[in-house]
Order: sequence, then structure tokens, then C-alpha cells
Amino acid sequence: MEREIPGYYFADLMLSVPSDREKKKYFKIIPNHVAPKGAQYSRENVKKSRENERKRKRDDEKAHRIKQQVQRSEILNHPLGGAYYLNRETGTQAPQRGIRAKTYVHGLERSTTFCTGESSRIQHFARDEATGGLFYGCGFQRLNQLKCVTPDRDGNGKITYSESRAKPISSPTGSEITSINIGPTRTLVSTSLGGDADASIMLTKLVEPGQFDGTWLDVGVHMILHPREQTIWTSGTSKHDGTIAIGTSTGVLLLKETDNNWTESRALKSNTDIFALEFLSPSTIAAGGRDSSIQLYDQRSSGKALRLRHPSSVTGIRQVDDWRVVVCGLRGSMRMYDLRAQPGAGKKGEKATPPVLEYLYSNAFRLGLGFDVDTETGLVVAASEDKTLQLFSLHSGEEIRPKASDKTFSDFAGCVRFSQPKDQEHRSKELLVSAGNALDCFSW
Repeated sequence: MEREIPGYYFADLMLSVPSDREKKKYFKIIPNHVAPKGAQYSRENVKKSRENERKRKRDDEKAHRIKQQVQRSEILNHPLGGAYYLNRETGTQAPQRGIRAKTYVHGLERSTTFCTGESSRIQHFARDEATGGLFYGCGFQRLNQLKCVTPDRDGNGKITYSESRAKPISSPTGSEITSINIGPTRTLVSTSLGGDADASIMLTKLVEPGQFDGTWLDVGVHMILHPREQTIWTSGTSKHDGTIAIGTSTGVLLLKETDNNWTESRALKSNTDIFALEFLSPSTIAAGGRDSSIQLYDQRSSGKALRLRHPSSVTGIRQVDDWRVVVCGLRGSMRMYDLRAQPGAGKKGEKATPPVLEYLYSNAFRLGLGFDVDTETGLVVAASEDKTLQLFSLHSGEEIRPKASDKTFSDFAGCVRFSQPKDQEHRSKELLVSAGNALDCFSW
């Protein structure tokens, strides 16, 4: 090794030019204040060169040590190869957050479970998990109709549907179907937007699971309401009773079932369109508006409060637990909020409520894209503006990318839902996605 001489620098690979390396001689270090611009051997350049050389040697030594160690197989870091279960069994390390969601996504396979005519479009859908029956809003040219399909089984016992088994429930109308939901009292509610025809609410009683013989999914009793609203955007059903909430252009309507009859009442008056509804408890409803507000309404006291402010129009609300909700909106905004947090300003210049977590959602301006949350698998799924599907870990916010072939659709995905029929509880949950005239199923 060359002897170090104070004030001189021996040419090496890090700093010297090739001609100087060949000379293998010492060069005088030039002080910074007299060194010309770009001087090869100025004191500053020599100092940087020596630091880089020391760093390179440390990295080489570390790489050499790693090569001599036993390496953990990469398959053990894959969600399906031990990243979750091996650590859990050995107790050596706490499982990573979101690993369950990754495991679920990486095992999904895509298949088309139902398809309508080429010129039609599935606007919304809901599946009766008790019977497996499928209800969907079908748009053809300027006509829209609510239909149902009884389930069939393939060779593996999975539910499939055929258009030849489809039956109409409502008459064709010029009003687009905006929502379909099924409540715990086996009432199906569908809403239509308004426009060429009046906005409407259709209530249908479904057959009890024990009485389903494979032919008719409803009992043939329907009620159609035409409230004094210009537009109906959405609906929501309580998880606890037969209460139904309707989001309109002037607020929220409540429908309550009493002795096989329905009573309508005005729950919340609003100066903005209500795009999203979610029952947080038997008495509390969250309503998201075009003006980015999220209001809470209490049925017991008829009181309301502005609880959250989203960065943009609210297009979807899903409850995570007693205190947290995930809110989807425009301008690429998707956030998790804690209702216990004190309302306050967000980032500088932003009036939105500070979130617990943010998701990198891609939707600048398009309404009517599907959105759902499943707490069991720990997933948030949302349709994006580029006709793809985005999946996020509910608890970490990380985007989980499925296979490219499973991600892209021919049209915008207007409705997405997690579903698990009662007779298939031994299987993992299915993710149903409607885009164009097809209903795709993602399952294991």
C-alpha cells in the first residue's frame, strides 16, 4: 500500500484521470482558495474522493459478508409462500400489516359469471346471499329495467348465471337505475335517477330462503314511490332493521316498514345533492354530499351535525368499525377518518378534516364508479377513471396490484361488491364487478 504523504495525493481509481493512474505518482493537493474551477486535485475533491472510497470499501465488505450467510428464500416473503403463516407459527416476528389482504388478492382468479346483450349495460347489481339470486339494472339504448336471474352451478359447485334465466321485475323506463340494495328484512330497494321519466323508488319483497324453489326470487309484491324529488342518487339499507335511506337532490328520505306497509318521512334537508349513504348504527346515518360535507343524522332526536369535510364531492362511504369510516370521492381523494377526532382544518390551505389514512386513488371527476370495503379480508376496492380496478390494504393504505389481465375492463366499472352466499361459506369471499354488459367474478 502506498505511503500517505501530508499535502499530497496518490492517484487512484476514484478521482484521478487514466493518464495519472498510469504514472502512479503523488500529486500535490491544491488549496480550495487557489484551485482553479474544476481542478482535479483540489482539497475539496480529494476529501470527497476519500469519503467515497471508504464508503465503497464498507459496501464491498458488507456484500462479502452477506454472500457468506444463509439467505432466506424469496418465496418465504411472498404472501402465499409463508410471509404470514410461517411468522405466525414460529412466533419470531409479528405479521406485516396488510399481509392478509395481499394473500387474498394474489390468489384471485377472474372469470365472467354473467353477460347480457352486447348493446346493453349493467348499471347496478346486488346478490341475495341467502338464495344466490342476482338482481341487476339493465340499460338498453334509452330504456332501463330491473331484472333478476336465478342461480345455477358449475361442475365445481360455484354459482353461475345465464341470461336465458333472466326475468324482468319492473317495466322499462327512461330513468337510469342508480342503486340496488337488499335489507335484512328481505326487502329489495332500487332507485332511478329521473330525467326522461320521473325519479322512482321500487320496493320488492323477496322469497324466504326455505321457500325458494329455484324459479322465482320475489313474491310478486311491488311498491313504486315517486317522491317530489327531481333526482335520486343513491340508497342505503340498515343492517339492523328494515329502515331504508334515500339520497336525493334535496336531502335524505327515510322509509320505514310497519305491518307490511311503508311510511315515508323527510330525515335530512340539504342544499346539496346526497351521493353517498351509510348506516353507522341502528339510529345514525352518515350522508355524503356534492359539497364535500359528511353529515350525521340521528333518527332518535332528528338532530344533524356536520362531522367531516372531505377534499371533494363524496361518492362513497363505508363503515370500518364503530368509529372509523372510509370515504371515497372525486379529485383522487380516498381517506379513512376517525369520527372521534375533533373537527379541524387539514393541510395548509385545505379545509378538509385530517385523515387517519390516505389511499392513492385515481379518479379526477367521474361519478358512478364502484367502491366497497371488506373488513374480513382487509381490502378496499374502487373502480378508477382509466377503466381499471384498484385494490388497497384497508389498514396500511398500500395499493395491491393484481395481475394485469385481471385489472383492465372494457368499460367503467359501475358497481363492485364483496359477496359470499350462505351455502358457500366454506369458500373465500368473491369480488363481483360489473363493467359494460359483463359481470366478472374474482374468486379463489
